[in-house]
Amino acid sequence: MTSESPLLSEPTTDAPRKKMGKGAKLLLIVGINLGLLLFTTEVVLRIARPDAVSENQLMPAFLKAQSGRRGMAHPYLAFIPRPNWESPPTFDHVTTHNSWGFRGPEVEIEKPEDVFRIVCLGGSSTYGHTPSRDETTWPAQLQTILNERQDIKRVEVINGGFSGYNSFESLANFNFRLLPFDPDLVIVYHTINDARCTLYKNTATYDNTHWRSVWPIYSPTPTEKLFETSMTYLIYRRYLTDYISGMGDMGEWGIVDYDPDANDVWKVGPKTKIGFQNFQRNLESIHASAAARGIQMVVASQGCDRTDFPGNGAIQFGALDRNETILRKVAAAKELLFVEGREALDNAAKAEGVDTVYTHEVHLTDRGCEVLATAFAKALLQSGAIQ
Repeated sequence: MTSESPLLSEPTTDAPRKKMGKGAKLLLIVGINLGLLLFTTEVVLRIARPDAVSENQLMPAFLKAQSGRRGMAHPYLAFIPRPNWESPPTFDHVTTHNSWGFRGPEVEIEKPEDVFRIVCLGGSSTYGHTPSRDETTWPAQLQTILNERQDIKRVEVINGGFSGYNSFESLANFNFRLLPFDPDLVIVYHTINDARCTLYKNTATYDNTHWRSVWPIYSPTPTEKLFETSMTYLIYRRYLTDYISGMGDMGEWGIVDYDPDANDVWKVGPKTKIGFQNFQRNLESIHASAAARGIQMVVASQGCDRTDFPGNGAIQFGALDRNETILRKVAAAKELLFVEGREALDNAAKAEGVDTVYTHEVHLTDRGCEVLATAFAKALLQSGAIQ
């Protein structure tokens, strides 16, 4: 009698089962309860949604592929005005950018023969951070005033300014974005932003990398996009981390380690001189580029409401005055037309009231822009610059 193969025989006993340990059971219970808590929280938040967790609070427009932000990253200028951008209806100031990314109406790159073209360089006070609409910025009002004259060519003024720009951006902006428009004249309206670059933590560098940061690009991973479908996660990110404020501050201004609430960042020290040297060098470089192409250059002093100034005002005023001296020095050395913009604005402020001309610092009201545009127009016409 043959014995049965052990492979075919039935097992006499069941294999021992592994029991779940107490630690694993505890983790499972905690996990289930946490999941239920998160699910309940998510449902409650979606049904009874308080104002503090509105969509605009949790997902600001500038995070939605950054299409809602007026600026965008640029390989040579850090950031530029976003082409074809329009301010949303909720904005107090109506703002539009043309297809080239300049504020105001569309302009053809080929200059008509009967047109005298002016380009304007500057920061937010040139771009128009506070005027009510495109037509009331000082570059736009300058065009309107000049075109009221019948004895000169038709004038086109291109607004090449943008919020936060200093002479570094304006030098690159002029060479890479504005020269193709074949301007006849360039106006430079800078002081305050370069003063702040110079004073920033007494860390000035010759290439401005102590000040200008890389523009951050919002590029969420697939996992982050999945998390963003959860309101609980969005609330956590908005109110328990500095993610939103960090993206907003850095994206708007692109400043290295900038704290808008700090008052001790403006300092005078051994490296301050580098910032002033930078300002003069950049002005001279803009002039060299313009002169090589037969383009006239005009510079102006920048008006400022010195009664409305954040932290360490006296130190900043000193830098503002020093930069104005540099402007005058370059204008004299290069035989440039110098426009007394500061004097015109301050005189109007004294006669009509500061709030009539300035909103704050160097930022102008519609009336302030009119005063500055009139000063530029008068100087240009008296000098015979427009032919």
